[in-house]
Amino acid sequence: MKTISYFPGCTLSSTAYEYGDSALAVINKLGFKLEEIPDWNCCGAASAKSLDHSLSILIPARNLKNAAMLQGDIYVPCAGCYNNLMKAKRALENKEKRAKVEAVFGTVSRIPEVFPLMNLFLDKNVLALLSKSSLSTNVKVAAYYGCAFLRPDDVLRNENPELPTSIDKIINAVGVQTVDWPLKSFCCGGDLSLADSKVVSKLSNKIISYAKEAGAEAIVTGCPLCQANLEMRQTEQFPIFYFTEILGIALGVDKDVWWKKHLVDPAYVVKKLKG
Repeated sequence: MKTISYFPGCTLSSTAYEYGDSALAVINKLGFKLEEIPDWNCCGAASAKSLDHSLSILIPARNLKNAAMLQGDIYVPCAGCYNNLMKAKRALENKEKRAKVEAVFGTVSRIPEVFPLMNLFLDKNVLALLSKSSLSTNVKVAAYYGCAFLRPDDVLRNENPELPTSIDKIINAVGVQTVDWPLKSFCCGGDLSLADSKVVSKLSNKIISYAKEAGAEAIVTGCPLCQANLEMRQTEQFPIFYFTEILGIALGVDKDVWWKKHLVDPAYVVKKLKG
């Protein structure tokens, strides 16, 4: 059983409970063991950078320092957490900035690699395992990535911010078709949720409109903020899934509690996915 170092973040045990629980269920089913970063703290979310730039680096840098106690890479399910941890990682890779961090927390013995949770499922052996649990379905979904997994590209160096493919590949592995559409990395306006909800509503409804026009029956994402915005701000009744929930259905570990957490009832699509 391979052990995976894991940073869960705050939202996966609160507003995005269904994401956290489905991620754990799927990862355990695939034979991995999760090891959380010891004594982890909030990554700072969007608020820290609004208050103090140095604080926005120090808060996630503490998690990287604690992660150095573990072996291997860190996998992060939340897009915002991944983005903040990567900014702290780049700071630690800079001699002058690292010195400022270590002046507060002490020596950072190792700078671990940080990856979005999706990357765990892109391993060819994991994709092969997923394909054995393929769903027989004609349901089409739109893979939606949002901003924080992809930008800024010079910091994250993850996948192509204009043409990301990770969620598509993972969902396709379990037999669910993904549509070709132009807004998969379009911003939902997440950081403006409190400041200007009208802008967020406009952006969110545009995303859903394009997904429907492309022939999708639901959107699949890996970002808790995007998922919440798209569910809360829409004028439709269009289901928004986490990619781990789709995997949970395919692997037979899904739970009714996941669907009850959704603001838009996904029962119709869930039933079709199960055949």
